[in-house]
Amino acid sequence: MTSPTQRTLAALKADPAVLHAQVVEHWIAVPSMPAGGVRRDLFTILDLVALEKGVSPDEVKTVGIQVCAAPSLSARQAKIEAAPALLDLWRAGWAIRVHGWRKVGPRGKMKRWKCLVREIQRTADGWTWKEIAA
Repeated sequence: MTSPTQRTLAALKADPAVLHAQVVEHWIAVPSMPAGGVRRDLFTILDLVALEKGVSPDEVKTVGIQVCAAPSLSARQAKIEAAPALLDLWRAGWAIRVHGWRKVGPRGKMKRWKCLVREIQRTADGWTWKEIAA
């Protein structure tokens, strides 16, 4: 079975609009911990970073992505909204997205993975999330 991060990375690499994609979360070994270590996200919120083609040929968009199982989308969104680096990433022009994976398909039939993609946007009242096409 593949992880949500592996599924997102494969989807990004298959997307012609994506120029580059890289996993930026890291495993830090801590032998004294029960699990043997801890995963660290970039800026405490990002699992992957991608560079996408922009509107004009010379434009490139930086996208930070948090990846999870679909039932965890709201928790990940709350984590991002509370992150100290969010405003600075937004000011730097980054798009911040959450990819939530779930299996879909008719009962009794083979299921396939589907990704729900949400992007955070700045409003006068704070932050809001918009569902975008995967």
